Amino acid sequence: MTTEESSQDSMSQMSEPEPESTSKLSLRAERSGIGSLLSSEVQWKHNTGGLVLDTYWEHSGKGVFSTSRLRPIQLFETETGDIIGAYNGKDSGDNIKEAMCVGQSENTLIGGFKNHFQLWDIEYTGSALSTIKYYDQSFNTGITGISMSLVCHPTMPDLFGAVGTTSLLGIYSKKWGNAVSTMEGSSRGYTNCRFSLDGVKLYASERCGDIHCFDTRMNMMTQILKREMTTNHRTRFDIDPSGRLLYSGTSSGAVVVYDLHDFNEEIQPVLSLEHVASRCIPCVSVRGNKMVLCTGQRVFPDDPLLKEDDDVEMMDTTVVAT
Repeated sequence: MTTEESSQDSMSQMSEPEPESTSKLSLRAERSGIGSLLSSEVQWKHNTGGLVLDTYWEHSGKGVFSTSRLRPIQLFETETGDIIGAYNGKDSGDNIKEAMCVGQSENTLIGGFKNHFQLWDIEYTGSALSTIKYYDQSFNTGITGISMSLVCHPTMPDLFGAVGTTSLLGIYSKKWGNAVSTMEGSSRGYTNCRFSLDGVKLYASERCGDIHCFDTRMNMMTQILKREMTTNHRTRFDIDPSGRLLYSGTSSGAVVVYDLHDFNEEIQPVLSLEHVASRCIPCVSVRGNKMVLCTGQRVFPDDPLLKEDDDVEMMDTTVVAT
């Protein structure tokens, strides 16, 4: 059977971020780039040589990390797009391997690889200074599989959370070099995670499903944020600076907003913006009064399970809304 993928490259356009912020950058098939919210002009593009897997704003706002297939993690200068650092993730055979996700905790760069994290001092490029295994067999803690997202703890910089392709979520300590807390959720796995502002709750985006809220004090799921999301792609949500509103996209092209001060076990959106896009909105990022949306997904017209009409074409686009 011949498989056709109908997808157009997309480029997100974003302004320089505020300090201590992370954001979804433009992910084009083999390029990283930065644009301006004030105009449609793209400031720079850079061919990374492989499919871009993840991006992360450096905390000072002067650079952006990018990880792509079969390439080291690269640090791009925000204004010019010049590569100012390369952090080599390696396997046991000393071969360069790509990180599936990247994050920053204080002055430490963290990359998620198969079965372990690799850590660098941002000031020193090259090989990783240390590693942390996903799963600690001595204490039966940690995640398994491949990590898809990691996030730093907002009040305890030594800690970071991680989710991946299995039902386990973990909170890790850089100092101790292992997982200090493990929670179990959906068997579908998770593609994105974010802490609440106080670090008590960990929100995780279920692959092809809802958003789950975990209480890190009890190590258990306490709430489900209901949404329509059927795509198997990586989905990203965002929490506004006040810590009260959570923004997410849906498979029907809507943007939904949740009130995180709602203490019901099942939370429905308090606001739904319909028909923002004609197709799926997998990624949402909020900065100030601006919102960046990445829309579109790969489709397989020959798949008998696909119920879309044959004459419908899928488009990948980016929308900047105010």
